[in-house]
Amino acid sequence: MEASRVLRAGMNPHVLSAFSTISSKTLQEANAKSAALYRQTLKSIPQIISMYALDVTPAELKPIIDNEFRKYSQVKDPQVLDVLVYKGKQELEETLLMFKTKSHVFRYINPDMKKQPEKHSTFLERFFAGTA
Repeated sequence: MEASRVLRAGMNPHVLSAFSTISSKTLQEANAKSAALYRQTLKSIPQIISMYALDVTPAELKPIIDNEFRKYSQVKDPQVLDVLVYKGKQELEETLLMFKTKSHVFRYINPDMKKQPEKHSTFLERFFAGTA
């Protein structure tokens, strides 16, 4: 019934449904939410690759997602984990709704990609120096 309601509303059935912000009472409960987000993210990899026309395979993305989750593996506070899970769900949802561009997604794949500093025109240099 839920899927038909989503389809009638013209929404993407692969997008996450509204998620709750109920705080976890225990670390195990927070870890379960984190594991569920991890599985959901892994299941979304093929769709993300096709939507953004990425030149990578799912096998190449899995270690990147693993690293993102392992980055916070030392967190032991359930409330902090809940915030991280919430932010992770939000990132995944925005990615699936194509709120991001290909370059945003590519920054997860290649974090060494740095934004090039903008070169000021000679007019701006003279303007800031007070000679223009």
